[in-house]
Amino acid sequence: MFRPFVRAALFAGAASMLLAARPTTASAQWNPSLVVKLGANVPIGDFGDATNLGYTVGIGGEFRKRTTPVGFRLELDFYENEIEHSDVKWRHFAGIANATYQAPSSNLYLIGGLGVYRSYFDFDNQFDDDNDFSETNLGLNGGAGLRFNLTDFSTFVEARFHHQFSDGGGITFLPITFGVRF
Repeated sequence: MFRPFVRAALFAGAASMLLAARPTTASAQWNPSLVVKLGANVPIGDFGDATNLGYTVGIGGEFRKRTTPVGFRLELDFYENEIEHSDVKWRHFAGIANATYQAPSSNLYLIGGLGVYRSYFDFDNQFDDDNDFSETNLGLNGGAGLRFNLTDFSTFVEARFHHQFSDGGGITFLPITFGVRF
């Protein structure tokens, strides 16, 4: 179950690092960066009533032009929350495409986009497909962040509202992350 996601995450990470390190004439126009992040995953609404505070980790590539405030970020994220009063874990992977906007003289930026979310409940905390429930849905996200530019990299703090659509109405959560852009 995890092998396709692990392979995709490794491929995306390697591709992002190669793009970020690649000196070409195109890099004068586009400024690619590797993004690594981790943080807390705050459940909201009905999902918040049923689960505890969780965590998130992610990796991606961010692409910006120096001459424009608009860029984009491609991400692979993992989220986990524990169902209250149980050992059951709610987990999902997300492949997300975001647009970013950062005014030239500001460290504040806006981010939002679409994603594909693969969710599952791990009932026995084992990688056993017979005991798991899973589904794949589309979702939206949007939020803001604050970037701190350093010498050869930058750090950021970001909060984004995510809504994953599903037959039961959807799952809503707010990851608050700290990240590094190389």
